[in-house]
Amino acid sequence: MKEKLLVIVGPTAIGKSKLALFLAKRFQGELISADSRQVYRGMDIGTGKDLQEKVKSRKSKVKWKDKPINYYEIEGIKLWGYDLVKPDAEFNAAFFEEFAWAVIRFVWKQNKLPIIVGGTGLYIKAITEPLITVHIPPNKLLRSRLKDISVTELQERLKYINIKHFNKMNNSDKNNKRRLIRAIELGLSKSQIKEDLKLKQKKLLLKKISILKIGLTAPKPFIYKRIDRRVDKRIKQKAEQEVKRLLREGCDGTFPSVMAAMRRLIRRRISRLLIRMKERRKIRPLPDSHPL
Repeated sequence: MKEKLLVIVGPTAIGKSKLALFLAKRFQGELISADSRQVYRGMDIGTGKDLQEKVKSRKSKVKWKDKPINYYEIEGIKLWGYDLVKPDAEFNAAFFEEFAWAVIRFVWKQNKLPIIVGGTGLYIKAITEPLITVHIPPNKLLRSRLKDISVTELQERLKYINIKHFNKMNNSDKNNKRRLIRAIELGLSKSQIKEDLKLKQKKLLLKKISILKIGLTAPKPFIYKRIDRRVDKRIKQKAEQEVKRLLREGCDGTFPSVMAAMRRLIRRRISRLLIRMKERRKIRPLPDSHPL
């Protein structure tokens, strides 16, 4: 009999966590957060962990990188994936895959259902698809050489290295310098033979698992209103003060974790402003006699 894995995905503020908690209670499940920012300690408000003050983390028997993994318990349900590393620590999809599989196997041993709640698309793919490229490490020297090159030139280089990869990319990724540099990095990687072996192993593993993915959606106005309320809540909870505290504690503003927290807050505040402006704006049609 195949082991079961439930995955819940959807846009911000759609209600993924609420549904996941309901299903975990119903089917003896445990939750695994697949949010790339909730893994950082001390970043609670900006990343939307929404934990009560009285809730404290507990140590488990599961280990990742030779250290016990902590978990939280919400309404009797275990929640994994919060506070895994410090804000200045490196964390990526490959690390998430290692951590998540350690927890998934542990949950199965308890005869329970692991429920992944996402979150970050690449993290979800790292678990549910044979996405082995996440294990190819970044080439810092190559990145430093490519960082000042134009998008057009990066596109031409990628076409020369791997035209198939370029053609598979969507328009957004084709014009994203970071994605283009990563694609070039993968194309020049010398560890492809090892990755091909891992790919076969991952495919065999996925064949032994029954994965159900639930995708939530709703009309955009509904989602926008929920995001609006969430932003207001986080600002009231002093999200900006949280970022300032991290900076005071020595977290460099260039750390990916801190930059993402600031970008997320700024982006949502701007989005909220634009939505409100659009709702209040009334565009009157020009009269037929108007010179335009």
